[in-house]
Amino acid sequence: MISKSPPVGRIYDVNGPNYPSFDFSKIQQGALNLIQAKQCIRRRVHDREVDNERFLTIKGSQEYLETIEGQRCLVCGNNVLGYEVNAFYDPYVNNIMVPLPFLEFPVFHESFPRSFLHGSIGSIIGHEISHSLDENGKMYDGNGDKREWWKRNWTKEYDKRAQCYVEQYGNIKIPEFNISLNGTLTLGEATADNEGLKIAHRVHQKHISKLNESAKTETVDGFTQDQLFFLGFSQMWCRKTAEFTLYERLFDEHPPDEYRVNMAAMNSPSFANAFHCSSKSKMNPKHRCAIW
Repeated sequence: MISKSPPVGRIYDVNGPNYPSFDFSKIQQGALNLIQAKQCIRRRVHDREVDNERFLTIKGSQEYLETIEGQRCLVCGNNVLGYEVNAFYDPYVNNIMVPLPFLEFPVFHESFPRSFLHGSIGSIIGHEISHSLDENGKMYDGNGDKREWWKRNWTKEYDKRAQCYVEQYGNIKIPEFNISLNGTLTLGEATADNEGLKIAHRVHQKHISKLNESAKTETVDGFTQDQLFFLGFSQMWCRKTAEFTLYERLFDEHPPDEYRVNMAAMNSPSFANAFHCSSKSKMNPKHRCAIW
C-alpha cells in the first residue's frame, strides 16, 4: 500500500520486511526558489525533534537565505545548494534530491549507453531511496515524523539482516593502515550501497525485458548489457585517493570507495552471473548480505 505524495511516493509495505514498494509517478523537477526553501526550513522545526546539530544547520540555512534574497537556489534537506554535485535523502520531508549538476558530464551524458546509466545514475538514486529504510530512515514515517511505525517482528528481522552488513564490513581490513572498518558506523551507507544497487538492477532488468532479442544481446566494446550496468556502477567511484584522505575515511560512515564498489558487487548474484565468476571467486561467495 502506498500513500502518494510528490516528489517520491511515501514508502509503506504492509507485508513487513520484504522488498518495499515505491511510487515514482510524481517526481518533480526544477529548482526550489527562496520562498520554498524558507518554507522547508519552517517545516523542519514544526512539531519535530530537533537536536543541537540539526538546530545549528537550520539556523545557518536561515541566515544564508537572508543573504541571498531574490536569487534562485536549491536549498532544503541538509542545506543543499543547486550547484552541489551530490544526491540526498531527507527523512524530515521524505524525499530524495538530485541537483542538476549531478546529471552532467562526466557523471551523466546522453551518449552513454542506457545500461551504463542504469548502473551509474540508477544506483545513486537507488542509494538515496534505500536511505529511507535504513536504520535511521526507518524511524520516520511517510510524513517525516519520528515515531515507531514498524511492527516489532519487522524490526527484529531487519536488525538480523542488517547485522550481516555490520559483520561483513567490520571484517574489512585496510592494508595501508592495518585497521579494520567499523561495521556499525558504516551500516547506513553500506545498506544504501547494496540495496540501492539492487533497486537499480531491477529497473535495468525491466528495461532489458522490453527490448527485442537483437537489442538484448547487443554489446558495446565487447561488454554485454548487464556488464555495462555494473561498469556504470563502478565507474562512479573510480578515483585516486590520497593516503591521508583514506585514513579519514576509516572514521567516516562512508566506506572507502574501493569497498563501496566491491562489497556491493560481491553481494549481488547478478554481478557474478554477468561476469561469469567461478564458485571459487571471492566475488561469488556462498553467503551474501541482503535486507530486501
